[in-house]
Amino acid sequence: MLGEAFECSGMWWLPQRANLPDESLEHRYGTLKYSPGGGIILTILGAFASADEIMATFDIPSNLDIVLGLSSKGERITLLNCSQDGVTIGDVVESRYRARTVLVGCQFTEPKKVAFEALDIQYTHLSEWARFNVFDISEAWGSKEQQDRTIKYKQPEQVSPAAADKYAISVVPGVALRLAMFPSDTVTLEQTSSIRVTSPSSGHITLSECFSLVFKMQGFLTLMMLDGIFPTGVQGISHSKDSVHTVRLLYEPVGKQKPVSKLRPQDMPFDFQTIRANFGSLLDNFFKDSRMRSVYNQFFSDFYAPSTYTEEQFITMSTTVEAFHRRICQEDVKTTAESDAMGELAEWIDKMQAQGDLAAELRRRLLASYEMPLRKRLEQLLTKYGNPFIHAVLGEDNIDRFLDDVVAMRKYYLTYDENLAGDALKGYELFVLYSKLKLLCWALFLNKIGMSENEIEDALKAQTRDETSRFGFLRQSHG
Repeated sequence: MLGEAFECSGMWWLPQRANLPDESLEHRYGTLKYSPGGGIILTILGAFASADEIMATFDIPSNLDIVLGLSSKGERITLLNCSQDGVTIGDVVESRYRARTVLVGCQFTEPKKVAFEALDIQYTHLSEWARFNVFDISEAWGSKEQQDRTIKYKQPEQVSPAAADKYAISVVPGVALRLAMFPSDTVTLEQTSSIRVTSPSSGHITLSECFSLVFKMQGFLTLMMLDGIFPTGVQGISHSKDSVHTVRLLYEPVGKQKPVSKLRPQDMPFDFQTIRANFGSLLDNFFKDSRMRSVYNQFFSDFYAPSTYTEEQFITMSTTVEAFHRRICQEDVKTTAESDAMGELAEWIDKMQAQGDLAAELRRRLLASYEMPLRKRLEQLLTKYGNPFIHAVLGEDNIDRFLDDVVAMRKYYLTYDENLAGDALKGYELFVLYSKLKLLCWALFLNKIGMSENEIEDALKAQTRDETSRFGFLRQSHG
């Protein structure tokens, strides 16, 4: 599974050297190992060059597009984008390569040939989010000899694929049966779900598209569940004649995955059954919004690689809300007189015989004069999109205080204005302010992809309803 440590031994070689007469110099035995945070490392005995070449010239390939392998279990393996990670020359030569991607189940001789007809992707919490009730459990109670329990699996209704960008995406239910051994007194039945992606237009999904799709879907699920969601398995599917080929993709996931625990239904703002009717339009809006992609990613970084410092989390959220405004709201239009004056000043700066650094500083200050203040950006966002956030989280009477706190704290942390040090929020108060900003960003993004204001407000109220809710502590500061 993605993000889990693994190790396998086998034989490794370069595709362009596989058919040379003396294969003893070209096929190397070694170990492929992955550890979270440590990357994917291939360690081989020898090198992908002869010993004489190494000793004479140290001409060892430093970057390899593809390395092929056959594991001791008979699995065909392809390593992509390998870079030299070190070499030890002694009685035995040992070489180490760092790989970006591992493909298990097929050997590709060229990177451009890596493509699939479909993808199956698993994510953390996906089964809870999909909410396919596939098990029917009944019990019959009678005498001790007549007690009976029956577990039935019922195939749920198939979900029509949703069109998102140029892909067809569907949520696929399933079930897993596990036996510890056979015969066994322990049987595990587990409901599973996956995301199936196909590309009707092109017919194939390239490797770069695979990574993009996995990451975009990860973001969408994180937005729906308001929790850090991570891919746990990616499988490419191809057909040839009467057979189906599956290839597992292994790579270093983005961010630090926390231990998986069950999400309570009340912790999940929008599960699949809730948004099923609008799933396609919401997903399509999210996938196609390339202009907002970097802003989404900045927001998700708080889930994927959260900081231990509340100050940094606050700065991330304040920057996110500012970046969102820059992309959807028009900047203030200067009057004709102001524009003319600015133009004349710019011409004067260009003509002045000043040092380069001074001229650059003057230009920077001139451009800064066009910048809209953060408070005005927040006011515009709250006026245009903020009703759900105001009604459910902030309260009408707290708008000015919220704006004052955000602007003051942003200025304090980014410029370290000592005049604000005495009133700067710290500890729990800063955490509350950061949490409100986080919910504001979330509400803005939901609005952007097509959620109605009523749906957003209901979701915000559910997240802040009482002490058992994830953001229930904000109720104490509401009103």
